[in-house]
Amino acid sequence: MHHWIDDLLQRWFIILLVWVIIGVIALHVHMDDAGKKDIDFGAAVISGVAIVYSVLLTVQTRRAASAARFCERWNAVDFTTARREVGLAVRGEKKIEEIESRSVVVVLNFFEEMSISIQMGEAQEPLLRKFFKGVVIKGSATFTPWIKQRQPKATKRFFRNI
Repeated sequence: MHHWIDDLLQRWFIILLVWVIIGVIALHVHMDDAGKKDIDFGAAVISGVAIVYSVLLTVQTRRAASAARFCERWNAVDFTTARREVGLAVRGEKKIEEIESRSVVVVLNFFEEMSISIQMGEAQEPLLRKFFKGVVIKGSATFTPWIKQRQPKATKRFFRNI
């Protein structure tokens, strides 16, 4: 999911903004008093845009920090046992039935939380996609049958109705 804030935070936008500011200053110097009032108004509008831009930059920074926290949690010592167990099944070193189901549920809940954060715009998808792409693709192939086997039909109907 590509977020529109990402488009505004590109280098071309910043360069354009700097050139507009330089142009406004040059016009202000060469205008008469009536023209300077128009330029002052334009400068106020540009200031408003700059404030909005800084807010968007803050949002983008929070999204990147949220994505980084998912990466940190994945590599945390507390997550090692679940990650190792699930990794054995994904790599085919152990049958999924031989793994403690708690480890599988912990890892799947982690990815569900990450997915919801991306969908809500709270985490930066490109960073997470780079970090987790292989794990998610291989894990999906391994755990989809396991999930379908344990998912009650009533739950599927319930969520379809929501």
